Amino acid sequence: MKYIVIEQFADLLDNGYAYHPGDTFPRDGVAVDKTRIEELSSKNNKLHRALIAKYDPEAMRIKKEVDMEAINARIKELATQYTRNDINHLSGKKLRPIAEEIGIDNPEQYTLPELKGMVADKLGK
Repeated sequence: MKYIVIEQFADLLDNGYAYHPGDTFPRDGVAVDKTRIEELSSKNNKLHRALIAKYDPEAMRIKKEVDMEAINARIKELATQYTRNDINHLSGKKLRPIAEEIGIDNPEQYTLPELKGMVADKLGK
């Protein structure tokens, strides 16, 4: 059975491997047991929310197209407003909403330096 990532998370049982919405879980070459699948597809994990779901290719295609159009438009807009230096000087309070707008889910789970790097990468900085 294939599973799809619905919430961004770092897999603590896979050396902190970062999964992003739309990724397939588990990644190639990694085996997980039924207990781990149940944990990640329910609220019984450290983030207290489902992180993966059974894979439905058509539903995911439609959702991804809609989400990506909006996210890409926002990324283009923000890329003209911020330099890497600007991003590095943003507080967590200002950076976290920006991160969510550009498709970084659960930005509160990252340290500020990690989040700054992720936002800069997404904006092509």
